[in-house]
Amino acid sequence: MKYSMKLITCLFMVLFIIVPAICFAEVKEIIADGTYIMGDGETPVVAEERALLQAKRAAVEEAGVYIESYSQVQNLRLTKDEISIIASGIVETVVLEKQRLIADGGIKFWVKVKCTVNTDSVASKLHNSSTMESLRKIQEDYAQAMQQIDELKKKLAQAQNEASKKEILSQISNNDQKFTAIEWFEKATEYSQAGNIDKAIEAYSKAIEINPNYSYAYCDRGVMYQQLGKNDLAIDDYNKAILVDDKNIYAYYNRASQYSDKQKAMEEYNKVISINPNFAEAYVQRGIIYFNQKKYSLALDELNKALILNPDINQADVVHTYCGDALSGEKLYTLAIASYTKAIELNPKNASAYIGRGYAYSDSHQYELALKDFLNANAISPELNCHFDIALTYENLKRIQEAIDEYRLYLKYANAEDDKSIIAYVQKHITVLEGKIKQ
Repeated sequence: MKYSMKLITCLFMVLFIIVPAICFAEVKEIIADGTYIMGDGETPVVAEERALLQAKRAAVEEAGVYIESYSQVQNLRLTKDEISIIASGIVETVVLEKQRLIADGGIKFWVKVKCTVNTDSVASKLHNSSTMESLRKIQEDYAQAMQQIDELKKKLAQAQNEASKKEILSQISNNDQKFTAIEWFEKATEYSQAGNIDKAIEAYSKAIEINPNYSYAYCDRGVMYQQLGKNDLAIDDYNKAILVDDKNIYAYYNRASQYSDKQKAMEEYNKVISINPNFAEAYVQRGIIYFNQKKYSLALDELNKALILNPDINQADVVHTYCGDALSGEKLYTLAIASYTKAIELNPKNASAYIGRGYAYSDSHQYELALKDFLNANAISPELNCHFDIALTYENLKRIQEAIDEYRLYLKYANAEDDKSIIAYVQKHITVLEGKIKQ
């Protein structure tokens, strides 16, 4: 039997979480340079940006070595790809010097930069799957654009007639536009990370204006609209993202969060997993749906799959809390207590985990331990008004006066959202307990 009117469990919001940064941040400065030779059909502005990109790449490579060393000291489990992606996202760049020189084959652009690497941002990037995916996509798109322009230059040099040259020059112009769209997408991502939603939307819109087939720009702009509560615009952008690229798992995943119909949401998460069976967050969301349907065994299957795929998943403490809730639903209290304990180890401020463990202890008749957990939860989040649970636990411990005091505190902090029947019950129950004391 659960003692509270409601079990407050944190919502699992992968896209918008802000993770506390690692303490004792270190800062490193890197000086790097890059060159690029502009060919026929290219614009000087974009050619200079390509040189800047080459300088950033050199800096990111050095930053990656630094981050790898730092991550080992901090016991962070990072893959080579994660190190590269994080490095690209935390390097702050200042242009120190620029030059344009006449060189064989065209104008040579040279850019010298100073890049600052702040390890304070490593954890927040690593644990935010949406940010990591955006940074990965930026890296991938830049690499593709640079590879394509090199191939087009070679084709242009080998072209045998004017018609072929004209077609290739048109493709070079399109490549310039795509490169510029990527730059706007990168700016938008930076605005998004800084919390400047309006500027982010403007930048995503500019990227889309330049490249109407930019699926990720539609998807990420949808996230910005969602944060503003403009859900119709968000869904519209997710639909456009899928129309352009029907393999964009983030568009399906984000669109699912907009559906009040959980069956429709489940279909979206199923689609995500069919495209990418290793996308842990989709399993979490399916698990939450099953949990809310009281299908605890199915919920556990999904949540455990997510933790196996990614033990360091964003908000892992919340996932372990849901596991505890599902295990409690199955009356497996010892296992539930272990899950809640893991959640608390990951996040000592997770009030929901303390509440869940308190219930599990109560159901196991371990009332002293339950009392400690309810008191901890109330200290962490007083707005949860755990006084009812505390009072009931005092009753189970035969500490009647303390139970009365806690019931009165519950009434003091109860609000309009609380069940009126519970409030009426507490008012009458206090009188009953006072009678017992008089006896």
